[in-house]
Amino acid sequence: MINHEDEWRQLKRNRLMTQVIGVPGAILVGLGMYGVSLGEGGGFHPILNDLHNCYAMLVVGGLACVWEAVALFKIKKTGRAPTQYLAIWQDGSQACL
Repeated sequence: MINHEDEWRQLKRNRLMTQVIGVPGAILVGLGMYGVSLGEGGGFHPILNDLHNCYAMLVVGGLACVWEAVALFKIKKTGRAPTQYLAIWQDGSQACL
């Protein structure tokens, strides 16, 4: 017998872990764009003054963001809400709780 509550918890945990792992990618993209937009010599950290480092941050951060998006789409595709968590309102609309 499938325990829907455990399945639901596992899906939520997978989604949360994927988002936590994806945060450094977004930070790297932001720092890379900041360093590229300032050019040489205007960054608040010496690493951001070198364009090669900024481009590397953009590439690594972009790959992490793409991985996160693909992983979240896979989780969304495989994880359908169990019917016991589906609320049907009086006007006929539905919502996941």
